[in-house]
Amino acid sequence: MDSPGVKVRNIFPGVIHAGKYFTLHYLKTGVKRNYGCFFTATEKLLPEYLKLIEAVKEKKDFIPPFDDIYNVYRDGIELFMKTKNGFSKTMDEIPLNSESDKFKLIGPMGCGLRLVPSPKGLIVAAICGTSIAMWLEVVAYMIRKAVYNLGKSMGKNYMLFKNETFDDLSEPNFKLILFSSFNNEGETIGKAVFEVMAFLSKELNLNQFEYHLRLTEKGDPYYSAEYFKERIKGDPERIYFWGPYKVAETLKAIFLSMGYPSTKFYNS
Repeated sequence: MDSPGVKVRNIFPGVIHAGKYFTLHYLKTGVKRNYGCFFTATEKLLPEYLKLIEAVKEKKDFIPPFDDIYNVYRDGIELFMKTKNGFSKTMDEIPLNSESDKFKLIGPMGCGLRLVPSPKGLIVAAICGTSIAMWLEVVAYMIRKAVYNLGKSMGKNYMLFKNETFDDLSEPNFKLILFSSFNNEGETIGKAVFEVMAFLSKELNLNQFEYHLRLTEKGDPYYSAEYFKERIKGDPERIYFWGPYKVAETLKAIFLSMGYPSTKFYNS
């Protein structure tokens, strides 16, 4: 994919590409940078999600703001890369002032979260820091699917995108418990999106999602076997964990001490 006139092709709704990455390859310099890529869990669309939730609360009709989800993919792509000064760029923020700025965006690559076909039971994700971003697309999809199914049962149109289908995460016993850890409130990622799905899961009796945020500045307890035992009810089919190397090793040791075999670990 060359720029300007960026277009994203072969990216589909759902969660098949969640957790995969894209490589931005500058053609003249040869520099390559890896990014996470986000389409429906963006700052541009967050207000639309909030309108959708308000419609659910008030049982009002909802007019989908977008005719075609693929138009959003072309216009709303955001790239995320960890840096000291932040980690988010939209495509229109990438400077394209000369021939040397031409690039190709290659992807999606990697195994991702491997959520297609749908897991058949409980999955747990314990994430420290910015890696929580890879779950944004998953939870945004869960929001859209939950409100669509609610609207269908009420004879109302609760769809954010007119032409989306909801085939992923379809196993009746699927549930995600998401743990997120940051130093302070200002560093959190995805909090608004995750809290919306937690609200829906509780208010609609879906039992599909729980969100647990711990903040160091508030003195919240660190991850431990006791911490997880209090919050994980049931036997996870999968356990995901990410963070700096030492943190990831600590999480691995904690889950092993809880009796979970390493065959359940999806941390790479």
